[in-house]
Order: sequence, then structure tokens, then C-alpha cells
Amino acid sequence: MTPTHAPDAPPTRAGELLAAYHDMRSDYGPIHARATADLGRRLPTDHPLPAYQVSTPGPLRALISLDAPEIAFLEDPRDCPPEGRSDPWSFLCEQLDHWAGLGSTRQLRVARVLARLGFWQLLTEIVDPLDGDPSNLEVCRLAQVRDSAFLRIGVDPTGAATRIRESTTRLTDDETLPASTRIGAAINLLVGHARAASEIAAVDHWGRRATALFEATDPARLSAILRSAYWRGLSFVPFLHGDHGSTRDMLDAAEENAVTAVAASADPGQVEGIPAAENMHLLLETRGRAAWESGDIDAAERYYRALVAHDELDAKVHVRLADLLARTDRVAEARECYLRSAHLGAPHTLYARTQVARLASGGHDGTVRL
Repeated sequence: MTPTHAPDAPPTRAGELLAAYHDMRSDYGPIHARATADLGRRLPTDHPLPAYQVSTPGPLRALISLDAPEIAFLEDPRDCPPEGRSDPWSFLCEQLDHWAGLGSTRQLRVARVLARLGFWQLLTEIVDPLDGDPSNLEVCRLAQVRDSAFLRIGVDPTGAATRIRESTTRLTDDETLPASTRIGAAINLLVGHARAASEIAAVDHWGRRATALFEATDPARLSAILRSAYWRGLSFVPFLHGDHGSTRDMLDAAEENAVTAVAASADPGQVEGIPAAENMHLLLETRGRAAWESGDIDAAERYYRALVAHDELDAKVHVRLADLLARTDRVAEARECYLRSAHLGAPHTLYARTQVARLASGGHDGTVRL
């Protein structure tokens, strides 16, 4: 993996670093933006779209436009005038113009790109989960994308979450599907329940289910990224039970596979460089949070500094480190990290600036985004 370095001249925050969200081709900026450009390159081809793990925040497009007013806020890619469209953006618009005749395979590809670009409202309008065989995997995935969009815009969140859980459960139970699909579904269910503190019993259940599927599968049939994601997701089980030692052991396994994925993607013959880099980002973030919760502040700082080095153009990673520094009373260092995040821009511009002001007034709001 080739590290990303800041240019000699400071970039125009959202206007340059997150340009991929408006042209689908600018291969510069934080990992999540480069992943967006990757999907833009792949969409017009027959190449598969990587299963990127990070979902685009609902307000991101609006926040980019607030940071860079010269970038218009769009609710539909076709709102961009034809003369202002890049080639991949034009292709996306053409696909939308012919949406009804695309078929579920092509519709799913387009829907996944729209989700990556943050066009959540549009997805709720064009995707009809009842228009097709619900037992078809692609139709099921389309329905999940639509329900994810409902969650992102705050419409019917309870119903959408229930439908996603039900359809993901069906994927886990379907013995005709590849082991990788079933394991990924089980881990998604585990993590989804883990985010609701009252659902520890469900976390334990899906932990057992994911473990059974994983142990019944030849590891050679699973990518290093999936193996890493499996161990990272499974670590929620001991974490929620306060077993920090087992959590650390599972994250060690997750890190070992994340390193393997990054090393393999350095091979020119491999195409998983950005997915592997994204997975490493998530691993370092999780390790920092887990270390903080276990009381190992030195380890938490080490992981957050590694995260900054790994994805230095991502505003979020500087907020993660800044929050830790602020909570440990290193005000000057925290201020510099918040300022760096504010400079890099959306989606953390306002939060970072607010924290700088609070530190200047001798306080911290107690918010911890670790």
C-alpha cells in the first residue's frame, strides 16, 4: 500500500480532498474518498465492486458544500449540468435515466454507488424492494440498500432496521450461499446488536453462529480482509462482557489478518489495495477504542497515532486522537489535532472548531469520540 502524503500546498479541504464525491474520479484524499473514486472507475466496467465496510454519513454532501460553497449541493446526480460532469458521473446519470430497464444486477451496482456518494433520499425513491423475487440475492441486497437509506434519512428507522435484520438472518441461514456471504451476514448481525447495549444476549447468539460458520470453513477460502473483519466483529462478544484480555486476543488476530491483506495488496497483481487500507483503518480505530475502555491509555494513544499515520488526510482520525489528548489534559497537543481536523474539513469541521474554542476557554465538553 502506498501511503498518502499531503501536497506541498495545503489542499482546499472538502473541495479537493473529497472531490470524489462530486466527480467519482479524484483519486486523492482520505481512504473513504479514494474508495469512492474506485467505485467510479469500476461502475462502467464488468469488474466487481468491492464490499467497502464504511457507510457514507447522511449529511456528508451538505457538509462538503458548507465547507466549499463553490460545490453545489445535489439531491440527484442528474442535477449536475451535463457540461460539469466527469465521464463516470455522466455514465451514472445515463444509468439512472434507464433505471427501470437495468435489471437487478445492474441496479444493485448503481444503488451501491449512489449509497457511497450519499444519495440516500434518492435511493428511497427509485429502489422498489417489492419489484422482484425476494429470494433472489440481488433483490434482497437492493432492499437492504433501500432500508439503509431509510435509516440514514431517519424515515421508519425501526421498521427499516427490523427488515435489514430479517433479510440478513435469511442470508446467514441460506446454505446455498458461499460461506463468505453467510459469515459476513452473521458478523453484521452481531455488530448491529452490539451497538444496542441492551441486546447482549443477541450478540452472544450471533457470536456463536458466526463462530460455527467460520470454524466449518477452510480459512483459505476466505479473504484476509474477511478474516480480519470476522475477528474484529467477534471481539464485541468479550468486550461487552468486560473481558478485555479476550478482546485483545481477538483483535490481535484481526490485526494479523489486516496486515496480511495490506501486504498482499502491495503486489501489483492485486486489486484490493483500498479495501485493505480501509480495513486497517477500522482495525486501528477499534483497537484504540478497546484499549481506552480497558484503561490502557498508552496503547490507545499508540493506536490512534498509528491511525493518523495510516490515513492522515481523514479529518476523523485527528478528532479521535484530539479527544484522547483532551481527556488526558494535554491541551496544547489536543488543540493542534483539532485544528488539523478543522483544516481537513467535512464532516468534522464544526465539532473540531467548537473543541478548539472550548479548550481556549479552559474547558472540554466531555464528548469522547474514541
